Formats: sequence, C-alpha cells, structure tokens
Amino acid sequence: MAPEVLEPVLGCFEIAGGRLAFPQLDALEHKHALRVASLWVRQYRIERGKLPDVAELMKNAWTGGRNLAPPPGQHYVIDDAGVHLEKD
Repeated sequence: MAPEVLEPVLGCFEIAGGRLAFPQLDALEHKHALRVASLWVRQYRIERGKLPDVAELMKNAWTGGRNLAPPPGQHYVIDDAGVHLEKD
C-alpha cells in the first residue's frame, strides 16, 4: 500500500492493551451519548416535575447499552441545561 494511503489509516486507530481502539470514534460516541442523556433528562423533568439523579440516568432505557462511564477525574452533573461533565 502506498505511504500516502497508509499513513492516514494508521492515524485513525491505536493499539491499547492488545486491542484496537478508535479514539476519535469513541469521542463522537461519548458526545452523542451525552446529547441523548440530556434529552432524557428534559423528558424526565417534564413527566415527573423534578430532575433525576445520576443513578436513574445510568439505568434508564434511553442510555442503556451506551458507554456512559465518565472519563477519569470527571463526574456527571445534571441540571436544567441537561447532562455535562465536570472535573473532580
């Protein structure tokens, strides 16, 4: 394969712990999961009149199956604007 084709491909993934990892795709998936979680929080507030806690967020059907584990050194905050991350 030509170097001008191979180099961009090699830059898209990394090998971490013996497994392939795709950091750019992981970041996009995490942003999407936060958007979905924020939509769920808004719907929850409309239906119940209060904001959920983080435990309820992690076990709901909208976010089930998504990788919502916060990055190391951060935690989730749920407020009127939705769900976002803050540093510990």
